[in-house]
Amino acid sequence: MMYKDLLEKNDYFISFRGSLVPNDHRIALRIILYGSYNETDLLVGNQENLDVWHIDFFSYATYSVTFEDFTVFNDSEVFLGEAFRIYQQSDLMHSLKKRINFESQELNKGSIYTHYSLACMEHQVDIVSDKEPSVKKEA
Repeated sequence: MMYKDLLEKNDYFISFRGSLVPNDHRIALRIILYGSYNETDLLVGNQENLDVWHIDFFSYATYSVTFEDFTVFNDSEVFLGEAFRIYQQSDLMHSLKKRINFESQELNKGSIYTHYSLACMEHQVDIVSDKEPSVKKEA
């Protein structure tokens, strides 16, 4: 499954379970999430009804996890999706372009960096990567 497919999940809720750097040289970062169309399942931890997602990034420039109380919605940002997002315009990218050598990295790699975001219950997870992540849902 492609990350872009997740953008179509409307009225779907996700919960951040963790991140890790696997012992697999092909994967740079794995984000683990629980998901459900029923928000209550996430709140009570009803694991029988939860989807478990692994989102694997093959490279990244930065990632952050911010507790929900410290996030601010910004009307000037533009993104696709609800819980799973791809930003077309974001303050994070604007700030990073001032501090990080994106231009030289993009020229050297021949690729463009994208801001991926996960609007989880209680957390906001942001990843900037030049490669679309792989998405797997546990059976």
